[in-house]
Amino acid sequence: MLYMMKAYQTEYRGRIYRSRLEAKWAAFFDLAGWEHEYEPIDFGGWTPDFMLQSPKRKSPMFVEVKPITAFDVTTSHKMASSLRGGGDAFLLLVGVSPLLPVGDPPSHAGSWQWEQSGAEIGWSTLVCGHDSPSWYPTYIAPTSTNRMLDLFDVEGPPDGWFSGESNAPDDSPPWGWQRHIASLREKWAQATNEVQWRPE
Repeated sequence: MLYMMKAYQTEYRGRIYRSRLEAKWAAFFDLAGWEHEYEPIDFGGWTPDFMLQSPKRKSPMFVEVKPITAFDVTTSHKMASSLRGGGDAFLLLVGVSPLLPVGDPPSHAGSWQWEQSGAEIGWSTLVCGHDSPSWYPTYIAPTSTNRMLDLFDVEGPPDGWFSGESNAPDDSPPWGWQRHIASLREKWAQATNEVQWRPE
């Protein structure tokens, strides 16, 4: 996939990001309560834009930011190929928003179909040795405190990726899902405001 748009360097909290979209994601990670580091390491052919860390996970998650609204096979292959054979690693590919317009409305309690209801942050995979990874849509779920967010994929229910909690809150999907979506929209809008272009 060719990206024909110019990236504008953007400063956020004293750090210069290569693009405004990367700076926006950094601001969003802060609002989500996720520890992150920008361009943490070079993997021989690929430098992740971010590394997300969780007290619950030994392995960090490496993140690539691209101006996309659909899965990018070329980028995903580059990410996975750079890590293949180097141990296990979690990868996350994100696009122009953590609220991509995909999936269906929540159905009924306990079905987990609500995970496809509009809070798709991107696509993730686990790279294990030399195996070819499988990529899955990855969603954001609220935690019981609503101060932090969690990630999960279509392989199962929320498992506390970042909060350390084992489940989403009692009033979460399908009952509180629309409030959750509204909260994510507010966080993304706030992240956008944090890094918007301002004239000198």
